[in-house]
Amino acid sequence: LGKRALSSFTSWRLPPAHLRKGFAIETSAANGRLVRAMDKADFQDTIPNDLLVHQAGMQPKTLADHSRFAEPITSNSPYSGYSRRWGDASLDIQRTAVQILLGEAANTEMPNDLTALMLATARVESGFNPDAAAGSTSAGGLGQFIDSTAKAYGVGGLERFSLADGARALAQFTLDNYRRALALCSDMPRSCVLEHTYALHHDGPSLKHGGLEIARTQVMPWAQRYQSWIESSQTPEQ
Repeated sequence: LGKRALSSFTSWRLPPAHLRKGFAIETSAANGRLVRAMDKADFQDTIPNDLLVHQAGMQPKTLADHSRFAEPITSNSPYSGYSRRWGDASLDIQRTAVQILLGEAANTEMPNDLTALMLATARVESGFNPDAAAGSTSAGGLGQFIDSTAKAYGVGGLERFSLADGARALAQFTLDNYRRALALCSDMPRSCVLEHTYALHHDGPSLKHGGLEIARTQVMPWAQRYQSWIESSQTPEQ
């Protein structure tokens, strides 16, 4: 499944025109290689609305001491969410998040199925809201990194809520967990690798916090939909 890299796509649409200037400023300042990834990635269609989030999550009733949920959104970036709630970002912001993640996938030559898993991870974790934060943990940003993981991947401060930095960190974390999952699932079906890639994201190396169940019931169904969309956008000769 999905051995073709995203860099083989035939045309790529940049973010909507009214976001393009801010995109260039943020990515060139925070992570210039995203711009280069966008240049070399080819993609035919923008993501359909039915693959985006249309209803934000609930406000948490209680907040842990280390939660980032109550922190105000102070960024002047054009990529901010409306609030810290899951999925509480405009469709334009969500679509831009997907496009930047696809740029990272192209830059790192992820296979299609792993790219789709990364998109599904972002959906399940943050609803493509770069400013999302959990109420019960320190998790925040596109990939919902807790403090220790965020620090390890260079997004320990407010950059955790930067769309460009969050996408870069999520792509690298996905690749690192993918390599670990390959070792764990040696001689097992491909589904084992993908499920464990997400479970390692959610649980860490212990795999004792329900990540596999979430992978099977929530992440993989969306990953299959994203992969179908990705591969339907490739030209027949590819």
